[in-house]
Amino acid sequence: MMRYIGLLALVVLFAACRKDLGNYEYKEVNALEIRGIPDTVVVKLGTIVPIRPDLTFTQDTVAGHFTYEWMAIDNATDNKFRLLDTSRNLTVEVPLQAGYYNVYYTVKEKSTGITWSKKFVMSVVGALGKKGWFFMSDVDGKTNVQFWEEDMAQLGVYPIRHTDLLSKIKDPVSGKPLTLEGKPRYLNVTNLSVNVAETGYKYWLYLGSEFSGEKINITNGLIWKNPSYSFRFETANLYPSNPLWVHSQGAGVAYAYYEGQLYKSYSVNKEVFGIPINRLNTGETFKISPYMAVPLNMQELLSIVYDVDNKRFMKHYGAATSYMTALLPKVGGFDPNNVNMDLVYMAHTAAFGGQAVAVLKDAANKRFIARITLTTSGTTSAEKLEEVNLPELAAADHFEVDIRYGFLIYSVKEKLYAYDMDAKKQWLLRDFGAGAEITMLKSGMDCVLPSWAAYLLRPQNYNRAQIEPPVVGLMVGVFNPAQGPMGGKVDIVNMELASHPSYYTFSGFGRVVDIEYINL
Repeated sequence: MMRYIGLLALVVLFAACRKDLGNYEYKEVNALEIRGIPDTVVVKLGTIVPIRPDLTFTQDTVAGHFTYEWMAIDNATDNKFRLLDTSRNLTVEVPLQAGYYNVYYTVKEKSTGITWSKKFVMSVVGALGKKGWFFMSDVDGKTNVQFWEEDMAQLGVYPIRHTDLLSKIKDPVSGKPLTLEGKPRYLNVTNLSVNVAETGYKYWLYLGSEFSGEKINITNGLIWKNPSYSFRFETANLYPSNPLWVHSQGAGVAYAYYEGQLYKSYSVNKEVFGIPINRLNTGETFKISPYMAVPLNMQELLSIVYDVDNKRFMKHYGAATSYMTALLPKVGGFDPNNVNMDLVYMAHTAAFGGQAVAVLKDAANKRFIARITLTTSGTTSAEKLEEVNLPELAAADHFEVDIRYGFLIYSVKEKLYAYDMDAKKQWLLRDFGAGAEITMLKSGMDCVLPSWAAYLLRPQNYNRAQIEPPVVGLMVGVFNPAQGPMGGKVDIVNMELASHPSYYTFSGFGRVVDIEYINL
């Protein structure tokens, strides 16, 4: 009996299914073909390479019915998913450091949740423009470095601005990002053969902060390698790891300073920063001031330094020389071996045939200016030591010596002054307004740029409008706290004209501490 009941149920079920056939409405789903995205897309840091996919749908084509996502995968970091954009086309600067990334472009249909994806490789290259300005500033106690690429067809125009340069640089192997810990200290562009890191001469950007000393290879792109590009690996025994400053005097030769000690690098002899050179050839050592008179654009090392232990001026001459010599007194001048004062500031100017200019103070807090001939051939002569009774000079925060005319430049809070040492005349160059503060003065740039004498000798070889501001302009960093943490600017002053107009004024920084220009 049960067998018949089961057979009857099968017959009924089959009949029901036959009646149900054709009662369902079958609808074909939307399909998408994504074309127009290369397998590899190369993007230069700071630029936009638009990617506009060609989307071919079989049905719905209304753009508003879909969502879009550009997602990069960075396996070298903890936060490996980086959303680039949510637009149909990728037309923004990608927030990625130099390196290779797998990128997924995903289109999602809102009504059904169906998604389609296209995978491609994005190669972000770190090549910088060959000409432009580096700016280093303090933003809330942290180091910010910017690079503005100059448009050579429109001087003073900067279409590409890397406003957070360090965030775009990482080690190509480990993926570790480049960071400078603490407040900023210095920038320096040079041409050295750093054998422990790379072979051959390359252009380097040295960067220093309170707790970090690094360099970037700007010849082969924006390359930084950890740890081989750290400053300590350019020393004889990993010391000093973080100098107060690095200063290149010419191709293949450079000084570094740390806690009263002076070090040198000489590429021809494959010498890294090793044993301190602030000593006599007898072995006697002494500490020196961080302020030195160093002529630019030389193939040798040459400088006048100040011995803070014995209160005297000393000279270092020769890239292969590892000691210093005393300066001779001059009849009608002064005795540089018996100054008996504290050094406040010293720098070199190409004016007067080449001269070291020093500001000193005695035990009574009076200010003096010392002038010592220092030519590029190494000739020295202690010319003058004179008291200067100027209240503004005694209260000055920052100093510089104009590289072209030899004016002594100094600032008191928001006011900028110049002093003609021959005419004994002081005048106000700038008043940046109450509440503002001058944070940096600089005249004369890196050895990558020609000297003004080289320009005058062969002006046909150079673009004067391009090189004049960085070579002979007076660079003034100014910060106004009322404008927030990015209330800093740089005013580049033309010292040739009596009205002292600005070549350029740049803004959008923290407290500016240094500036460099490259002309590769």
